[in-house]
Amino acid sequence: MIDTIRSATGDPLAVVAAMTLILGVSGLGAQDAPTPPEDTASVRLMILGTYHFASPGQDAINVEAADVMTPEKQAEIRAVVDDLAAFAPTKVALEYPRDRGETLDSVYQAHREGRHELTPNERQQLGFRVAARMGHERVHAVDWRNDFALDEVVAWAQQHDPSFMAYFQELRERIEREGTREQGTMTVGEILRRTNAREEVHETFAPYMRTAEVGADSVYVGIEPVVQYYERNLRIFANLARIAEPGDRILVIFGSGHSPFLRAFVRGHPGMVLVDPLDYL
Repeated sequence: MIDTIRSATGDPLAVVAAMTLILGVSGLGAQDAPTPPEDTASVRLMILGTYHFASPGQDAINVEAADVMTPEKQAEIRAVVDDLAAFAPTKVALEYPRDRGETLDSVYQAHREGRHELTPNERQQLGFRVAARMGHERVHAVDWRNDFALDEVVAWAQQHDPSFMAYFQELRERIEREGTREQGTMTVGEILRRTNAREEVHETFAPYMRTAEVGADSVYVGIEPVVQYYERNLRIFANLARIAEPGDRILVIFGSGHSPFLRAFVRGHPGMVLVDPLDYL
């Protein structure tokens, strides 16, 4: 799903150059490569794409979140935590701005000490619980947020590209309809298994490529938000690389829209091994 973020910086051309280099190696959108034999030097990363347990309203398409604080949903979440703990992560990385990491850590510490009741978002419901289960002293904030200029694309397409508007409207309605249905009929674990299936991750990439086409015969208005989203994900990946140490097993919990990008970047790094969440869920 296309994420809507804030505050842009950076050189888009530099981002595209870096993106091209990485994707030339890894093949974004391709099937996940076979996992090589484990070694003590490699960093193993599990990219867990999630739906938002408490919709923050920051995405281009938002699904109203079902209540995950009911006894039934809490039991489902605990079962997922059991599954993720079997990965034995040495670090847990979460979708929270890196420059506000101390705030996230202070809340995590309060949770460990019994002074904080978990709020209904996936960072805390999954991330805090797994980290605490593993005895981690801290969690890692690795997000970076910038602008996502989709409004400009929509405004231009309304005047010049009705086919994109029809595509976007159908996409919005389908995601909202299916998201509501899934949260009402499926367990948390079942939703995460579907979200992290290879075919679903590949399909998640499609809206960005469709957006890039908008205005391609004139103003290229669709390129800008795609470049911005690549930049965000490259910075997230750089933040992951910064915290990684030889032999680490890092659980990365992010919205599912990030999955195809982060998986591709991990596959392209010579010192990293991508772990399929479905091996554990």
